[in-house]
Amino acid sequence: MITDHRCAIVTLVRNGAPVFPLWLKYYLKHFSPQHIYILDHDSTDGTTSGLDVNVIPMHNSKYLDMQWQNDLTHEWQAKLLERYEYVMYVDADEIVVADPEQCPGGLSEYLVRNTAPVVRCNGRGVVQHLTLETKPVDWSRPILEQRRWWFSNDLDCKVALSNCRLNFSWGCHWDTEAPAGMPNHHVRIERPIDPHLFLVHLHRVDIAHMIRRHAWMREQEFWSGGGDRGIHHKWSDEEVVRDMVEHQARLEPIPERFSGSIL
Repeated sequence: MITDHRCAIVTLVRNGAPVFPLWLKYYLKHFSPQHIYILDHDSTDGTTSGLDVNVIPMHNSKYLDMQWQNDLTHEWQAKLLERYEYVMYVDADEIVVADPEQCPGGLSEYLVRNTAPVVRCNGRGVVQHLTLETKPVDWSRPILEQRRWWFSNDLDCKVALSNCRLNFSWGCHWDTEAPAGMPNHHVRIERPIDPHLFLVHLHRVDIAHMIRRHAWMREQEFWSGGGDRGIHHKWSDEEVVRDMVEHQARLEPIPERFSGSIL
């Protein structure tokens, strides 16, 4: 467990039940409570109340304001790097897991051993196998006892860990830089993936939950800066089902070493 100022973890959450309590339970295995920072975006579901971690109230009437979220990420990464050697930023449905073959002690062992200044994760999305996994998730039980399929996803190969300030793209899928002489033109930095540090995305872990979550999101105010950024947050029930069905062809069995004892 990280008990010193080696690393802090920070996320932004708004009404994250039932996934956020699972998120917090996982990271409390690897971080002391004082090193966990929850940016609470006007939550009303009770999941951020009475916690023994740092809960910082944030207000924005819109559920999705991508510029505001991006600015918050940069602000808090910079602020925490004044106190910590490393900062990890992940969304409230993203679980960073160290390969148990390389780090039997899990994520906290990885963080203690890591010397790379910036780490890009090996992204995987856990998906309900609609033929083999017909029961809804029981959120009180380990997820990887109930869901044994995932897919490789470049969008989940996020730069989650850094000991320096980064310029994240919207959605924090990667970081960017401005080429010399082009200060207003940012391009993606192609960083190598650490194959032993997995970012496990739980958005598609349960189709019933996914439908409910998207129905709630459709009711929220949005500002995405124009274009189709974040348009998936407004998917209809039919679009959610179509997305889940389309992902079935991409599924791979989760290796046995990633078990319910991890997540």
